[in-house]
Amino acid sequence: MTVKSYTGIVGSKNELFPPKEVREALGIKSGQKILYLLKGKELVVRIVPSFEEALKQPKFAETSVEEFENEMEEWQKKKFSKQ
Repeated sequence: MTVKSYTGIVGSKNELFPPKEVREALGIKSGQKILYLLKGKELVVRIVPSFEEALKQPKFAETSVEEFENEMEEWQKKKFSKQ
């Protein structure tokens, strides 16, 4: 993986402005949703795909509605029993 370095600016209202080269390389368009992940002191930026784009992604798992509901129920039991 090639690492490139770019400098952007933070606006007067704390907006993040990535440079044009970064926006073009990632295909970021105006109004598109972006996900910001913090890893310690590192900021990772990911594009949030639209619903249509997400449907085009390759499937990585298969489950039934019943399996999903059971998993969510188990997760909620574990999550809320600790509080």
